[in-house]
Amino acid sequence: CYKKEISKMKLAALSEIKSEALKKGANAILCLKMDLDEISGANKSMFMISVYGSAVKLKDSVLKSSNDINIDELSSEEIHITKKRNQLKSILKQDNNVSDKIYLENLVEYNVWDKEISKAVLQEFNSSNDLESKEFTEKIITAIPIEDIENYLYVHFPNIKKQLWDSVKTVLKNRGWFNYNFLIQHLGKQNHITRFRALQLCIISKDTYSESDALKIKSLSEFISNEFDSDIPLKEVPSLVGNKNIKICPNCLTQRKANNDYCECSANSYGLNPYSLTPDKIARDLRETARAIEDSFKKYYG
Repeated sequence: CYKKEISKMKLAALSEIKSEALKKGANAILCLKMDLDEISGANKSMFMISVYGSAVKLKDSVLKSSNDINIDELSSEEIHITKKRNQLKSILKQDNNVSDKIYLENLVEYNVWDKEISKAVLQEFNSSNDLESKEFTEKIITAIPIEDIENYLYVHFPNIKKQLWDSVKTVLKNRGWFNYNFLIQHLGKQNHITRFRALQLCIISKDTYSESDALKIKSLSEFISNEFDSDIPLKEVPSLVGNKNIKICPNCLTQRKANNDYCECSANSYGLNPYSLTPDKIARDLRETARAIEDSFKKYYG
């Protein structure tokens, strides 16, 4: 009775590993392996699928021969999933309102994502004053391709409300996100909200590191130490007793008195949490991480 659901899970897992391979610049996956585990208890069963493979980039001649392979038949489950995906895309074109919880869960279940759908979902989360639970929000965002989240941040970085911003940070952290070009570009932005939020993302740790990461992380550290603008501009606003100076918190976007070194969102004057965190401390931690990567690889290669 679980055959159809397991087929859906397999296709979603294959789609995800294909997406990850493409992000790494690969055009093929070798030694593909899929494990299906069943956990049963209390008259219920739960299935977990794990997919493994090596992402590689094949030469054009090899790709040409593989593209010559013909597929004569497809399973009814695959046709059903494609049909469902087409229906979900059609719904979005007719009605851009993606606030329906069941619709959002279907997007995740059938892995129906493209740049416009991802943008619409993130924009809906940001514009809503009554977001779902943080757990549900992060479940949906976790399914959105990383590049779609990055594209949304490129445009909306300084205007993302705190509730969505917290969820985005959590998801990127859980996915071990690191994009040097994205970070270095936004750390240098004139808008203080954008550059301080990019600074927050610099504390995310990757799951694994390569030798080339050491150079990138060291470069981030040097930029923050020498070129990062740590000043938060004053903004003059009218009050009952004349004009007053305020600052906009980079973390939650609320106004606070110019002489306050903290915000109600528990962030310090830089919009960072914990309170003791500063740009200099982040730069120092990045520098130590880069050195540790170099020293760790030296143990293996001398």
